[in-house]
Amino acid sequence: MTTDVSPSATAGVTSRLRTSPALLAAVGLYAAAAGHVIAALVHLSHGWSITAFFLVAAAAQVVVAGRIGRGTAAAGLVVAVLLSTLGLVLLYVASRTVNLPFGGAHTVHNDRPQDPDLLGTAVVLAELVALATAPALLPEPLRRRSTTTMMLVGVGLWAAWATGLV
Repeated sequence: MTTDVSPSATAGVTSRLRTSPALLAAVGLYAAAAGHVIAALVHLSHGWSITAFFLVAAAAQVVVAGRIGRGTAAAGLVVAVLLSTLGLVLLYVASRTVNLPFGGAHTVHNDRPQDPDLLGTAVVLAELVALATAPALLPEPLRRRSTTTMMLVGVGLWAAWATGLV
């Protein structure tokens, strides 16, 4: 009795594991969490409320990334991840396009939106990876509804921008 352990026999499994939607979503969430920890450190001088926001976001992303990466996340958790991640992306976009009435020390200079920065852009990119891959973990009807909702939010933002509302 022999077992075939040649590279060709295991290459397909290894390749699938490296590119599975669960792994890509988890990597996106882990990367976003790392960025949020760095943002918390950068914002220490702006007050504890902003720092705590970034740390809570990072902790939540680490916890759910572990569940998603191991494949133990229920559909409800994946939907919660999609909603919260979409909310974080929308908050970033809003803070870069309009004056927000909150934000701790940022409200002192609230005469204009915040300037985009490399760290924020990298975090949003990681979150977009999670948003693009996590729906694949959902059952088909729920996946269809979640992707349609994300598309409608994007079209709505584009329309708001095109009409000058944002």
